[in-house]
Amino acid sequence: MIAQLSSWCDQFSGSCDLIIAGDFNCCIDSCSDPVSRQLNTFISRYLLQRCDVLFPSHCPATYINEALNQQSYIDYMLVTGHNNVRDFAVLEPEVNFYDHLPLFATVAFSMSSCDSWAAKSRVERVSITMGQG
Repeated sequence: MIAQLSSWCDQFSGSCDLIIAGDFNCCIDSCSDPVSRQLNTFISRYLLQRCDVLFPSHCPATYINEALNQQSYIDYMLVTGHNNVRDFAVLEPEVNFYDHLPLFATVAFSMSSCDSWAAKSRVERVSITMGQG
């Protein structure tokens, strides 16, 4: 996964702001976990910022399995244009049919920095809504 993400970052990090979000299946804050160390190296290499650090919340977990009595913080949103992130939250809906809580971010961005790439690649502009669940 990290190699594939690195390939995308190498291709776009100089010309576009990056947003990478999802279930990373590990606690990034763990110093003893080799996967966590690899992720932190990746985050540093591409100058990514964690939205949960930019906007600290009271939510201690993004994965909650009440039947197994387990919870952990393993879902993250990483960005390069941290000044464009207006808000970030781990939502805690009253009814949630998933074992992961939704991540929500408000991001202001312009496609103008990517227009030259989009023109070359014939990619159309798209509207992005981020979140889980």
